Amino acid sequence: MVDGIGPTGAGRIGATQSVAPVAKVSRTGLISRAAASGTVPNPAADLAAFGPPVDATKVAQLKKAIAAGSYAADPSAIADKMIELDLPAPAPASPGKTDGKAGGK
Repeated sequence: MVDGIGPTGAGRIGATQSVAPVAKVSRTGLISRAAASGTVPNPAADLAAFGPPVDATKVAQLKKAIAAGSYAADPSAIADKMIELDLPAPAPASPGKTDGKAGGK
């Protein structure tokens, strides 16, 4: 058995508060509106209509350069981009604020 450090019993739990009941939402209203319009919203289909988020021309050029042996990867640029994508963006500087270094500017 484990004994607690503080007091136990009803004193540790505050009194409950009564809450006003929440009105129920009718799902049939949403369904009937979709049926009346003849379509059901589909965000995934909307995004797919724009096509793939990939530049197919650039991919083909890169594949061709790799196959020909003329593609030279820049490890430093790749590492920099990986770090940039992984780190959160810095907060914008507020106007009129100093950088916090000695000398004030």
